[in-house]
Amino acid sequence: MNQGLYLESINIMTKEFLAQKSFDEFIARVKPAFATLLARNEVEKDTIRKAIMDFMAQRGMKALVMFGANDITIKCSIINRDKNAYVDFLMRFLDEKGYIDRLKSGDNSCLKEIFLSLQDTKLSGDLIKDIVRGGLKRVLGLGDRDGLFFHDVEPLVKNFDFELVQNNAQIREMTKSARIDSLLDEATKVHIDRALKEKNMELVIKQITQELIDSKLAVMRAMDFLGAFSFLYIQEFVKQLQGLELHLGARVLNCYGAESYRENREQICEEIAQEVLHRLDSGEVYAREFVAFFDGKKKIFNGREFYVPVIEDVDSKIWGLSDIEFILHSERDINQALQKHRQNIADAQKRLLAIDQEVRDNNAIIQEKQEQIQTLSQEYEEKKTQSLAYEKADIETRNAMTKIINSLLQKKIQTLDTIASLKGKNTALQEEKYTMQNTQKNAQAEITLITRENKQSIYRFGNLLHALGGRICALIIELDSYA
Repeated sequence: MNQGLYLESINIMTKEFLAQKSFDEFIARVKPAFATLLARNEVEKDTIRKAIMDFMAQRGMKALVMFGANDITIKCSIINRDKNAYVDFLMRFLDEKGYIDRLKSGDNSCLKEIFLSLQDTKLSGDLIKDIVRGGLKRVLGLGDRDGLFFHDVEPLVKNFDFELVQNNAQIREMTKSARIDSLLDEATKVHIDRALKEKNMELVIKQITQELIDSKLAVMRAMDFLGAFSFLYIQEFVKQLQGLELHLGARVLNCYGAESYRENREQICEEIAQEVLHRLDSGEVYAREFVAFFDGKKKIFNGREFYVPVIEDVDSKIWGLSDIEFILHSERDINQALQKHRQNIADAQKRLLAIDQEVRDNNAIIQEKQEQIQTLSQEYEEKKTQSLAYEKADIETRNAMTKIINSLLQKKIQTLDTIASLKGKNTALQEEKYTMQNTQKNAQAEITLITRENKQSIYRFGNLLHALGGRICALIIELDSYA
């Protein structure tokens, strides 16, 4: 696959997706752009097809791409009825028309206009309802388990679990709370803390953050994702608490979840930054869009203007997308080199443990064989003494005694040979142990050297990570007040 052509194709799709006001306009505009691209000689059509299909798949759509002599045909179908490109365009429409606040307040009088805005599409009435349903679920903050039903176009009937919605409302209210003092008594906190003692909180933070980025950021605009993140995180964390069978009420768990989130928010936001940068380095389009979102411009969320800062670190360096991609490439090379030596250390350590065990096993056998030598020597001496009494016996009796003595002598020789062989193996294992220890020392020396030689690059990446995490955290705190 031609990586350059793939990225160029993705950029065409992204540019037009952000520029157009409807899905049909978007498809109409990308066609001539790709026709121009196809006019080049020997363009890899399979690469373009893959880029288009990947782009649409990330937006809940399946794309069929066909090439003519000098043009392209793109036919799309919805594979995710709640989260797809049509819903994304509808959200922009609701934002531009100021319908979001009205819908949140329960004013459904704009529903007809929302439906009419989709009438020119070639979608069936049921699909249009699904698109509106997906958009309204996002506006109202309904989860996958919530239902939302229509009776014709209006009135809007929200038929969902009241207890669940009440629970979600509690979480949202807690994300807005600026109070520092705990809403929980100390005994309850200690009870939950003990239940969580076996869990690695760093791993919990990483797992929840990764899951939300994979399931939400890939299909949401950056502003929507950040505006919903606190609620989504606490909701997922509370689900984990419920799995501990604490026998506590929903409000208590919500309080603990919200307080835990506030206590760990900086670490969580830095984890978001870490994961987004990792996905950007892996070529994920949504990660690229998320990083580009921090452009120092004002953006609308829930009908209000918010200033989105640029990514500026402690050294006053402003990180643009090209700078970020360059440092990520450098960081990847450094990490690969470090990982190689860390793996060598781990492999050597594994072998060292195996050597120590083998030596212990050999020593146990040697001890056993040495005890056998003592027994054989004793039996040998006893038989020799007995043989003196048989000097005047018949020849058969003397021969039988000689055979016994020779057998004991042979067993003793064989046992001594086994002991010598095992000691020889231990000597070879000891030499291998020295080799493994040297491997570890050399690998650690290489790690130290790489770290020292790339100290500036590592420092700059740390600054970037901290700066992006800080911008994410500040914006989430601000958006939480209006979620």
